[in-house]
Amino acid sequence: MPKLERYWKSSKRKAPDFTNFLNDLLADIVETERFQEIIAPRMIKLGLDQDNLNCMYIKDEKDNKIAEVFLNDNKLYCQLDKSHNCNHVMFALLQPEVSRLQIKKPSKS
Repeated sequence: MPKLERYWKSSKRKAPDFTNFLNDLLADIVETERFQEIIAPRMIKLGLDQDNLNCMYIKDEKDNKIAEVFLNDNKLYCQLDKSHNCNHVMFALLQPEVSRLQIKKPSKS
């Protein structure tokens, strides 16, 4: 809990006390999950590439495919759709883990 208390005390999220801060934070999480159900009801976050944290894997149950989303030129990019603005990218933006993605360096091929 020290990490949450430091965040509350840093004034990045205004709340009169720690309990209200936690309630607001949980309400935001629930709201994000509801939005996620609307925008991408058949997508499931599988996780991050554990070796170098440069890719998020998303299962698209609608198309029965797995999308690889990674940072490229400081923007999220979906390898499956070859796009910076598809539903997989929007879904990835809703995931807290997206902040742990590392910029993928261009391959030398």
